[in-house]
Amino acid sequence: MGSKAAPLGAPPSSPGNFTRPAVAKSNMLVNARNETKYFYQDLDLAGARLNGANRYTVTFPQDQAPPVNGFWSLPLYDQSHFFAPNQIKRFSLGTKNKDLKVKPDGSLTVYVQSDPPAETQRANWLPAPKGANFSLFMRAYWPKVAVTDGSWTAPPVQRTIEIGARGNLMTKTKIGAQMRPIATALLAAVAVTSTPSVRRADEGGISVWLPGLFGSLAAVPAQPGWSFATLYVHPSVSANGKKDFPLNGRIVAGLKGSGNLTGFGPTYIFETPILGGQAALSVLGIAGQNIASIAATLSGPRGNTLSGTLTDSRSGFGDVFPQASLKWNLGVNNLMTYLTGAIPVGAYDASRLANLGLEHGAADGGGGYTYFDPQTGHEFSAVTGLTYNFTNHALDY
Repeated sequence: MGSKAAPLGAPPSSPGNFTRPAVAKSNMLVNARNETKYFYQDLDLAGARLNGANRYTVTFPQDQAPPVNGFWSLPLYDQSHFFAPNQIKRFSLGTKNKDLKVKPDGSLTVYVQSDPPAETQRANWLPAPKGANFSLFMRAYWPKVAVTDGSWTAPPVQRTIEIGARGNLMTKTKIGAQMRPIATALLAAVAVTSTPSVRRADEGGISVWLPGLFGSLAAVPAQPGWSFATLYVHPSVSANGKKDFPLNGRIVAGLKGSGNLTGFGPTYIFETPILGGQAALSVLGIAGQNIASIAATLSGPRGNTLSGTLTDSRSGFGDVFPQASLKWNLGVNNLMTYLTGAIPVGAYDASRLANLGLEHGAADGGGGYTYFDPQTGHEFSAVTGLTYNFTNHALDY
């Protein structure tokens, strides 16, 4: 947050003829610098305007609440600089709120959003105006030296992004750790079920979980509670080839596949630490339609041709993809281990071109590391793992 102290010329400084009316117009009374210091913010950590269409968090690390001899307050103002009306009639949080929840690591997080957060976070909820711009002001009354000399600064405002329907959230920098596994799982399922040749490629050794399963901030813990994911994917694949025979014979074949699929499922992030880390469980299901077609032309040595086309469409549900993870935060260092896989319960027929299921299970496990400094925005993530594919008994492959 930016900082704001009493304007030049405000009491007890020497007033000038023009300064005093200017101060009186903007504020009824401006306290002296050693009495009050304000930290204001109109932008989030990424530089975007604060708006009630998004969700945000303001986190004070352990023992880093505003150092004051009096009290501190974090009010929210709408774009006209008035309090924003809300259902619980709460317009600020601070020293007066004795029920603020502190996390096991000693940090204090304020949730700034228009809709209520998870039940365990309600005490720390600062309601924002829905779909409208707003500003945050950190007010430190009777501040200690650390505030007045600038050695203490207010924490940044981090945007949080929902996954699908309304539910619990993750900070913007953590989206890669949750959103991308869902997207990649969908894309993997699409790629291996759209056509027989792609399906057999998977059964021939390509992992169910493609590279890119985890993205930025993969090992950073997220906000505890429930969320529900929804994703729409429109895959499109194609392949072709030809083969020449003696005496000028040739066969040319082409294959195309497309789909309209939706991925959906819940995620629960535990608030109580497990083995010192944050555990999460999620399940992803797939439903929709896949369409596949194959066309071939056979040319004979005398120029005669024989052509044919086959198209297949399949609607229904795909396989189920469960995932469990455990993450540890060690300051700017974060560690993670995960276990995921595929449960073959989706629509599948070995005699058909289009399928929604894989007809074979898979298990995938691994670990990851993320370096993230929210103050500088510097981040580095690396994840590695192994996948084991089980046999497709319909093809004995």
